[in-house]
Amino acid sequence: MPCYNRGIMDAGSAQWETKRHEGCRILLRSPNAPFIVDFLDRRFKQEGRIAVPHGDLLAALVAYQDDLQESYPGKFAAKADGYLAEWCSRDTRWLQRFLEAGCDEPLYQLTPHTEDVFVFLDRALQRDLGFVGTESRLKLIIDTLSDLAIGSSDDPQARLEHLRSEAARIEDEIAQIERDGHIAKYHPAQIRERFVTAVSLLRQLQSDFRAVEETFRDITAQVQRRQASGGEKRGGILEFALDAEDFLKHEDQGVSFYEFVRLILSPSQTERLEKTIQEVRRIPELVQQQEPARPFHTTQRSTRQLGARAAAV
Repeated sequence: MPCYNRGIMDAGSAQWETKRHEGCRILLRSPNAPFIVDFLDRRFKQEGRIAVPHGDLLAALVAYQDDLQESYPGKFAAKADGYLAEWCSRDTRWLQRFLEAGCDEPLYQLTPHTEDVFVFLDRALQRDLGFVGTESRLKLIIDTLSDLAIGSSDDPQARLEHLRSEAARIEDEIAQIERDGHIAKYHPAQIRERFVTAVSLLRQLQSDFRAVEETFRDITAQVQRRQASGGEKRGGILEFALDAEDFLKHEDQGVSFYEFVRLILSPSQTERLEKTIQEVRRIPELVQQQEPARPFHTTQRSTRQLGARAAAV
């Protein structure tokens, strides 16, 4: 069984994080960084795609390079397949190239290194635009901590007090609406801020999902290396794989991941999410903003592809 450390930071995890963020620095320092980031953002983030077939990505890169030559002659002009190979190399690891059952060609997906770059750039651009969701994030923190305090308690009386308090609050609101017909509505800035926060969290979720998925791929690679070496019995290799998977299921990250898979593959939760997205699409304050369809399209497609990837893992 592999040796894991439950501490917050040790030499092994520090080395991993150093390598991971070195990949971010290499990408941001690349002379082609603006073009690489722009292209990957268009093909993965803006289209809400988690995995892209080789043929699609290659054709899209060739078309992107052709369009680029009009504004930036001679820039980013090497062969497209050479760029894809470079982005998947051990020195960069900006893309993960893999084969999947039922597919006739390799697939590409962003690595945790590249996801970190997008998270960093998202935050930087929000600050540059003067829009940082402080109020919605504070409310999210308060709600999360309140949920933690309630959900971690095994005191029946405390739970009953909380439920009665919630019931009283709901009854008061119903009575107030029936009495004067007034509904407290978010300010347009609050609406936009909450939507931006939700989209930002979805992008971070994709990054976190990629990190867990990579852990599973690492286990698979170790099993394959042990099989190829021929120096270990089949029973020992199987025991290693099962122990590693069992460890993941009981670690905090693994417990959260399997609950995520359960939720996103639940028909009732999927239906609820789709219905909520359709309701949000009709909010006037969001419909009026520039390119209104893109974030909704991205959100829907991303959640669907997360479900498909979760089922595959």
